[in-house]
This record gives sequence, structure tokens and C-alpha cells, in this order.
Amino acid sequence: MQEQRSGDRSAPSRRAVALIALALLALASSGGIYLWRSAAIPVTAPPRPFSGPPALVSVTPVSDREAWVVVHDSAASRSVLLHTGDGGASWRPSFSIEGFGTVQVVDGRRALLLGFRGGYQGRPSMPQVFSTDDAGEHWHALTLPEVGKSFRSVPFYLDADHGWLLATHSTVAGDQSPQEVALWRTLDGGRHWGSLVRIDGSHPTSHGISNADQLLSVSFQDGDTGWMATQGVAASAVLYATHDGGRGWQAVPLPAGPPGPAREDWLYVGSPVLSRDGRGVLPVVDRDVNRTWLYQTQDGGASWTNPYYSPGTGVLNVVFVDGSVGWANDSGAAWVTSDSGRSWLAATGLPGALQFGEVAPVSASVAWVQGVEVGSGGPARWAMFRTGDAGLHWTRVSQPAIS
Repeated sequence: MQEQRSGDRSAPSRRAVALIALALLALASSGGIYLWRSAAIPVTAPPRPFSGPPALVSVTPVSDREAWVVVHDSAASRSVLLHTGDGGASWRPSFSIEGFGTVQVVDGRRALLLGFRGGYQGRPSMPQVFSTDDAGEHWHALTLPEVGKSFRSVPFYLDADHGWLLATHSTVAGDQSPQEVALWRTLDGGRHWGSLVRIDGSHPTSHGISNADQLLSVSFQDGDTGWMATQGVAASAVLYATHDGGRGWQAVPLPAGPPGPAREDWLYVGSPVLSRDGRGVLPVVDRDVNRTWLYQTQDGGASWTNPYYSPGTGVLNVVFVDGSVGWANDSGAAWVTSDSGRSWLAATGLPGALQFGEVAPVSASVAWVQGVEVGSGGPARWAMFRTGDAGLHWTRVSQPAIS
């Protein structure tokens, strides 16, 4: 029996936002607002063959048998989306886009593809969002508001109808420079967008947000409750919270000092993951000590306690399914927790030569992993595995036929 995704439906959405935010891709356009025309894009033929060595960008599982993968063709600067429903025994090419892309899954038939035509080269580009409600047989382009030149943007979609776009631009060079900020929301899949927040030099504070805080991304747990991730020194690090869909925001401070990060450390605050009972986890990357902290909440994110260390060393890929269950990995190992990060169980049974790229969890017991396998005397190749018993045993997943 297939084990279905647990936790709230926005967990894979936040994971997609994290992948895109780390890509540091720029959004640029002419001034004003421009809406793309929405159009159906039927898939009538498989994407063309790859022109260079393919690289597996991301794995987004739905269950222990069903998953989407995005494979990037660096020579042609495009990404191909593929889908499996039989644990990787067979793969069906679904869609191809220019540049870099990642998937967020709503359920087995509905998915969103977020893409940037700038690819890995970092050229300015307009984000693209496509949706499907028939497991990838047809795709529809969703519209986004277009903002001024040199703005950087990461869109967040809760589902195919409800989306937000956060656009930021630093007015001068440097991590601590003031920002221009704009936040929009759509309730109808991009046919109409409404402006929620606008911050610039003449309006340095708006709707509870200060341009002195460096905003990274936006995410939502449901249509009302959402978060803005930030970066900054630990002494003044905050997480912004909203409970009215993004119209008003409150800064929630994070504890600094022992046993957590030093007050002068530079932090990259992530997006929290909450359970229905109010328990939750907030991953925070500490640039100065090269470590990931896990802050805890018991009251739905209204306050956060001193954090735990994540397992292993260095900055980890940490993904929580809900407020208790999470997976983490570095380049050489993977772990799973069921108590919000207080304790971790090491995953076993994977090849020792596997250099981890990411662990993509469905639940405490089900996860997929992808990485690079380095053989003795042979070329490195990317590989995928899946587990249904919390990492005690792993099944190798066949690679898509993409050459």
C-alpha cells in the first residue's frame, strides 16, 4: 500500500521555495504591472534529447511509489520534468522549460512547476509558474505580476489558485543595506493580483515590516497564516508572521546567545513547519559556524525557544513533514527525527560512495534520496533511492531514460 503524505499541504510548497531561494535568481523587467496570458500547453511529444550531461536537480515524492523529478540540461539551459507512478520502474517525460525548475506537489494529480529562465547562469529572468490537474498530461501557464528591473523574486503557491509573490531589491550593495519590498497576492490563479505591501525609501515601514530587515522568501501554512524568512545578525534576527493572508505582519524575535547562536553570528532564517497542535520547528542556518539550528515552538509560532543542533556537522538540508517529523542530510549521511529534532536516527543501507544531494521525505518512514555515486575508477553518476522503513533499507530507483 502506498503511504500518503502526512502533515499540512504546504510542506512541499515550502521545500520548493527553499530550493529556489538558494538559487539566488534575479527577477528583472520593465516598470509597472504586466500579466502573462494563461494558456493550455498540451504535451504532444516527449522533450527533445539532452545535448549535454544531465544533472538531477530535485526529487519531489508523493508516496513511496509516485514521484516527480526535474533534470537539468546545462548545455541547452533547460530542465525536463518526469513522473513515475511505479517506484521508478518507468518514467514519463511530462514537460520541458527553459532554465531551472522545481516542483511542488498538491496531490497525486495536481502539481505546480516553478521555473526561472535565467537558469544557473543567474541572468535576470521572469519567474514562470505552470500547473497541471491531470498528472502532467496538460500544463497551464499561471500569470505573475511583473516588477521593476533588478528586483529579485520567489513566488509561493499554496495551490493552483492561491499565490503570493515577494519581490525585493537592495538599494545599495551589502548584506545590511535597506531594501525595497513589494508583496502581491492572487486568489484566482493569477488572473488578478492585489498589492499587499510596498516599502521604499519614502515608506521604510509598511504593514508591520521594516526595510532594515533583509527579507528572503514568503510561505504560507494556509490562506491566512504565513511567514517571511529573513537574514541578519542573531541579536536582531526575526521571523515575520501574518494571520490575515499577508495584509498585516508582526516581527517575532528569535532567542540569541548560549545555548543558541552567538549574538554576532549571521543567520539565514528559514520557514517554520507546524503541526495542528501548535508544535513546530524553524530551521536557521548559522553562516559563522557553518551549522543549522532548529528552533522550537509550542504555541503555533507566537514564540520560539532556544534551538537544538541539527545532526552531523556543517550546513544541512533539513526538511520537516510536520512539526515533529523531519529528515536531514549532509553530503555523507542522512537522519530522521520524530520528536522535532531532539533526537535523530541515522539512515543505513545506502552505498558508502553516495554523496548526498538531498533527502525528500513523505513521512517518518517514507523518503527518496538523490545524489552522486562515485565509483572506483569509473565516472561519477547521479543516483536515486527510496525507503519505506525510515531508512533501514533502501531500494535503488532506475534512472529516467533521458540520453
